[in-house]
Amino acid sequence: MRRGKFGELLQGDGSRHAWFEDRGPECTMVVFVDDATSQITVAKFVSADTTLSSQQILEEHLKKYGRPRGLLCR
Repeated sequence: MRRGKFGELLQGDGSRHAWFEDRGPECTMVVFVDDATSQITVAKFVSADTTLSSQQILEEHLKKYGRPRGLLCR
């Protein structure tokens, strides 16, 4: 069940794929999505989904939108 309003739950996930086909190396897209609105708040391509890369991307969300009430990372 979705949350009622923006900022109640932020979901994060990373997906490794050949995003750029033959035009670049395989990489991971890390994305954070608001649960209530399905709004992508931050998305970045990184070489690997590491704790540090997720923390840096989460920091971008925090600077723009503030702290969510809940966080779910997969």
